Amino acid sequence: MWSLNLGAESAIVYSWPIYSASIFVAVALLLSMYLIFEHLAAYNQPEEQKFLIGLILMVPVYALESV
Repeated sequence: MWSLNLGAESAIVYSWPIYSASIFVAVALLLSMYLIFEHLAAYNQPEEQKFLIGLILMVPVYALESV
């Protein structure tokens, strides 16, 4: 009897961090993709923007790996 109740409570406790992390991952993906597309649309300094696009790509990669 106790194991069923504890299991239900622990499922609730573990679910809200996963949901909040998913929201932050989605926001990070959307913003970083927006920044990458903006840099690619105005690609007039390739040496600097190549570095910046690589730096911005670190955000979605880390966000997806951390979930």
